[in-house]
Amino acid sequence: MWKQLLVTVGTGVLVLSGTSAVSADQITPQDLVKTTKSLQQTEQRIQTSKQSVAKAKRHVETIDQSAKAIESED
Repeated sequence: MWKQLLVTVGTGVLVLSGTSAVSADQITPQDLVKTTKSLQQTEQRIQTSKQSVAKAKRHVETIDQSAKAIESED
């Protein structure tokens, strides 16, 4: 899978794809659609990762509470 990045530079736009860059006058609607979809997928992956991290933190907190409860019984 190749990665794209849409960069706004002043009044121009660059689409970076791997090692190549395309200037604003060379961008096709298909390029914009692909870039938009790629950005949406990246945002979704970030959101999923954030949810996973939050779940892991809650799990660690639960384990810490259990450990403290066990230690206090001793």
